[in-house]
Amino acid sequence: MDAIDRYFAVFDGLLRGKRWSTDTNMLRLAALTAMSCEGGGAVARSRAVAARLGRKPSPLRSMNAGLRLAIGAMLVRRDVEVEAAIAGIERGLELFRRHRLKRHGSHPRLAALILVLEQGGDGVSEQAVERMAAIMARWKKDHFFLTGIDDYLMAALHASRTGTPLALGRRVEAIYQALHREGMRRGNQLQLASHLLALSSRGAEVTARSFGTWARALRERGQRVGSGQYDEVALLALSGARVDAGATRVVTLRDALRARKPRPGAALAFSIATGLLISERIARSDGGAGAPAAANLRAIQSLVEAQQAAAIAAISAVTAATATAG
Repeated sequence: MDAIDRYFAVFDGLLRGKRWSTDTNMLRLAALTAMSCEGGGAVARSRAVAARLGRKPSPLRSMNAGLRLAIGAMLVRRDVEVEAAIAGIERGLELFRRHRLKRHGSHPRLAALILVLEQGGDGVSEQAVERMAAIMARWKKDHFFLTGIDDYLMAALHASRTGTPLALGRRVEAIYQALHREGMRRGNQLQLASHLLALSSRGAEVTARSFGTWARALRERGQRVGSGQYDEVALLALSGARVDAGATRVVTLRDALRARKPRPGAALAFSIATGLLISERIARSDGGAGAPAAANLRAIQSLVEAQQAAAIAAISAVTAATATAG
């Protein structure tokens, strides 16, 4: 099966077992992750992990069932044992307190999850949290009013990689300014795109031009590219796909998603289509694209997970605010 067929097979399996609200957005994100799980029974395994995350003791217990299912699929895909993940998140949050990082709310909890995933379920090291705090401090120095708790997930992702926080900060800022020269609007979404694009080994100007080329190709094919789509365009620029063919494929995947009921919103359909394109490229790389290409694409898949975690954190924050207001 190609990516869209595999996606719908998993999504339909999740729909059949849905026992919560009518909102299917989290099911769609969970399906995107679960379709790349190795071995059989990804849906059942993801559900079992999500159920454990909802019981005491669990730092993710307060999240609703759909959000926990998406997180469960991430743990299954990475083959991280759920008890190890729970212990790792709890340790990460304690280390956040020690290094003066906020530890309450969905963003810190999911940032700790990213650290667990990036370290293969082996727990969260103090060195990684120390690097994360240093990265946040550098980003705040460059963009004090833009940088906040919503940047914890990307800081956690970069904390698990090599390079000094100073060098990373300079690279992110160079990409941010280069993207603005490409005509992109300054703000939180451009900063997120810069955090994603910092994975690239190319220079800031080349990276920004690639981003701009993708944005124009997508617009030519009828895809809206506003600031809300900057993170997806960044992932596409990192994917290594040829721009013309890749942009056409993403729009085709988007339209296939929109043709099925229940129909996703346009923005979510584009986001999932981006993940599906990357999934297709990973599948092809396993067939002989070479170890460097495969490794780079799998690193990008980690970025897709971090992007999904950011979406989960945002939805969880809105859900909590609504519950408080009620």
